[in-house]
Amino acid sequence: MKTSEDSEKTLVWLITGARCGPPSTPDNLPLTTSELISHCSLLHPMLASSSGIGYELAQQALLRSEKVIATSRAGGSFANLEALKAQGAKILELDVTSPLEILKEVAKEAVGIYGRIDVLVNNAGYICNGTIEETTPQETYDQFNTNLFGAINVARVFLPYMREKRTGTLVWISSLYGLVVDPYFGNYIGTKWAMRGISQSIHGEISPLGLRSICVEFGHTRTAVLEPERRKHKGTAIPNYEDVVNRMEASTQAMNGKQPGDPVKVAQTIIDTIRGEGVAKGKAFPLDLLLGSESCLAVDATKKNLELFEEWKDVTYGVDMSDHEL
Repeated sequence: MKTSEDSEKTLVWLITGARCGPPSTPDNLPLTTSELISHCSLLHPMLASSSGIGYELAQQALLRSEKVIATSRAGGSFANLEALKAQGAKILELDVTSPLEILKEVAKEAVGIYGRIDVLVNNAGYICNGTIEETTPQETYDQFNTNLFGAINVARVFLPYMREKRTGTLVWISSLYGLVVDPYFGNYIGTKWAMRGISQSIHGEISPLGLRSICVEFGHTRTAVLEPERRKHKGTAIPNYEDVVNRMEASTQAMNGKQPGDPVKVAQTIIDTIRGEGVAKGKAFPLDLLLGSESCLAVDATKKNLELFEEWKDVTYGVDMSDHEL
């Protein structure tokens, strides 16, 4: 691990982020990070916000004199992206859903800018709302292709360069929904649970090489993501689901403007954790970084699962072969 070393040098951050899945429609709720590619890249103008987590990540990294490579998908307006460029960020075109060979070319170009990538932040994503039965197979595939498969492929093409340097950190931007569940957001939640497993598994593969992987799970954060013009109540065609859909929509809208998370503090804490300084100084590097008071929901869910396990313990152990001993 290179934690102490990281805190003494300028890091090169590559941030993936703009939406790479289905077209931007109000029916798709964008991720709280304003759908940018890792730290720094803001894509669509309506998704770019001065309070967005992605923008704050870029800003905070640049304020610490870090080197930032922001990526975005082709097309759209890049006002905030150009602002980052004016502050020293480098800009590359990248669609995380591109074929692996194209991603390899982008990785080669990115590494060529500074000679290395120290931190890869996988943050491209969006939220597909709707019950599992009512969302289409294509919607489910698009959700996983952008939020998960694309992120895995981006990691695949940058890992060879990190292995060569024997240093590097993969950052997977998830959410509290990688630890807890709710109805109506099942496709999105599925990608985040899978992302957490991928991150921890890959950490076991790369940690002997001096590399690290971390999954960041934060709760509702006060960005513009829930503003009325940013999303639309999709509704339901199946009467049986009306109650649950209406309840989830109502709670989502009630949260707008009242999200407890501070995007600036979230960004600062992520950078502190990667560098092993500030609020993270002296603490062990976490495989899961839980941010925000809503993390208590994950703790409560874990406690309930443990209680249920104890109730079913005899059943759980009862299926082992009679000659097996713990």
